[in-house]
Amino acid sequence: MLKKSWIFMLPVLAGGMLPLNAEILADLQIEGSGTVTNRISGGVSVKLQGNVPTGSPIGESTSLNFAKAATGPTAYLELTGIGNPRSFSGSCALRIDRGDTIGVLLYRRNKQNMWQFYIAPKGGRCHLFFTAWYYDAEAKKYQVSVELASPEPLPLKSPVRVGFRFDPDGDAALLVDGREVASAKPERPVVWGESDIRIGGDGARRGLTAEIGEIRFGTGNDGLNL
Repeated sequence: MLKKSWIFMLPVLAGGMLPLNAEILADLQIEGSGTVTNRISGGVSVKLQGNVPTGSPIGESTSLNFAKAATGPTAYLELTGIGNPRSFSGSCALRIDRGDTIGVLLYRRNKQNMWQFYIAPKGGRCHLFFTAWYYDAEAKKYQVSVELASPEPLPLKSPVRVGFRFDPDGDAALLVDGREVASAKPERPVVWGESDIRIGGDGARRGLTAEIGEIRFGTGNDGLNL
């Protein structure tokens, strides 16, 4: 974990301008009071949308309990003021209690989802997924750049660290507790658009039913922290 941090309840801003196409490193750790310790640079803010209660500790970090928040309007964390790089990664501590859980862990929100890192049932048990899209100007529609799914289900009722990386010049990968469980070469980079990153929900239709703690997102492998 990085040493320097700020505490916030709602928006926190850190000064500085981002170079074009650069990404920032966001390092979020939930505290017992419901605040979040974070290391953010480049003018990024973090907003907690809706009511998300704190959950049981996951490792050294208290979690946000999206399972309890999912009974009402979809609640989530939102990172704003972030660019759209070619290569990026993310990870979070996770605990899921039910095999039918479905929801987004991190995704880039736009009219068309540029990428999604999420969990969903497969054969009755929760698996980890990552999907990214690119815009095909000739076909005038979005095409799948890469789609990955974990071959084995995630463990229930026990903490696990899950992560992903996307690199159009290398590979995209899923990681569970630091172990790469799936990878593939993306067809194309994700280069279009600039929008917020949402953590913990995927819109009004449904919310994530799981607990999340110690979230990271950044360029290259910076967001893995595995």
